[in-house]
Amino acid sequence: VSPRVVTASIDGTAQVWSVDGKKELLLQGDTSPIWKAAFTLDGSRIITESEGGTLRVWQADGARHALVLHGN
Repeated sequence: VSPRVVTASIDGTAQVWSVDGKKELLLQGDTSPIWKAAFTLDGSRIITESEGGTLRVWQADGARHALVLHGN
């Protein structure tokens, strides 16, 4: 597996990029700006945190919908 980078965006999406700059995956589903996005240590999932207090756990290959956790 080649190295990848995940970015967060104020448009409520996160994007996965190859290190040579090609977009590999667009993660959509949040209506608030996403402030943080990171891969899990094993690289199998991506965690995003939105301004609205929502955490989403995504499959890093985009195969399934995100698990959504709502904060108070």
